[in-house]
Amino acid sequence: MLRISKSEHIHLMHAGVEPVAHVESGTRMVLEIWDALEGKTLKNNGPTDYPPLTVRNTNPATGPVFVDNACPGDVLEVEIHDIVPDKTGYMYLHEEMLTRDNSRGYEYVQFEIKDGLIMFNGKMLPADPMIGVIGTAPLESAWCQENGNHGGNMDTRIIKKGVKVLLPVFVEGGLLALGDLHAVQGDGEVFGQGIEIGAEVELSVRLRKDIKIQWPVVIGEDRISCVVSGSDIKKASCEAVREMGQFLVNVLG
Repeated sequence: MLRISKSEHIHLMHAGVEPVAHVESGTRMVLEIWDALEGKTLKNNGPTDYPPLTVRNTNPATGPVFVDNACPGDVLEVEIHDIVPDKTGYMYLHEEMLTRDNSRGYEYVQFEIKDGLIMFNGKMLPADPMIGVIGTAPLESAWCQENGNHGGNMDTRIIKKGVKVLLPVFVEGGLLALGDLHAVQGDGEVFGQGIEIGAEVELSVRLRKDIKIQWPVVIGEDRISCVVSGSDIKKASCEAVREMGQFLVNVLG
């Protein structure tokens, strides 16, 4: 089985980046994934000597992977077979997220993960690992911190083991990349993070020329979801409903 090292990663999704692998439709592979800060806070046991967070040093995404014969207008169907998280994760809240009485300017907590459970302060929380960043290369470049109709930093908890993620193709080969794993996350990242963690993701990618989509679609065991990103939640919600209606018409007739 093809295996791609986490050393092969990008911070910017764009058409000009050199692919780390060329695969045929149906290929199954394992991708090693860095945590959102490439392991630096784990090594230092905190962010004290870590440089300021920017789009250039956060959310590394393993890839990109070139899918043979993928052309603009096609769809990549990415099936997530398994997610195996590392044994240690963390949350790091910087000064903009903290209360005013915090003198350090940050809070940093590590979590141990064992047998599917997250240990914290004498308590246990079930792990539910998910993928924060997954996408293709957009027509215009996008940082892995950003999201759009190419996917990217969608940070939705529904992208996890057992689902299929449908991604629009905008450039030749699609150029699939993914990263920013969370051991667990709520319905949104209101503090900017879940429990950040590295992982290994086993997936297969299938080229679909029989369907058309404008935004990512996630197909799970009990639901189909359309993920639309935007600065206006009302407009994004309306676009998601329209896109879902069109998807159902295209697939079901």
